[in-house]
Amino acid sequence: MFHRLIPAAIGLCVVAGPAAAQPRCLDYHALLADAAARYGEQPVSLALSARGHAVVTLANPRSGTWTLLVRRADGCTRAVDHGEAWTAIDPPDRNPPNLDPSQSGEPS
Repeated sequence: MFHRLIPAAIGLCVVAGPAAAQPRCLDYHALLADAAARYGEQPVSLALSARGHAVVTLANPRSGTWTLLVRRADGCTRAVDHGEAWTAIDPPDRNPPNLDPSQSGEPS
């Protein structure tokens, strides 16, 4: 469903013009269930956009497929992109070690 939704939505934008440029809103929980059933994708990251939208990445670490969802505050959810070759990257340390030698307590 996800991987067919994007091309269909783009096609509607081209054929119907700006008035129909927005794809319809989908149910967030139904999208999660469908992604899990069809592609084995699960949420792997969550971010908050500058516009206040939740940006959710679904991925399957074994197959490498991924889907990017955007969920607005009103609950409207859209699949905005999808692809292959997803790879997990360790996040940077939120509390990096103090690298200032003057604070290490060791003689310089």
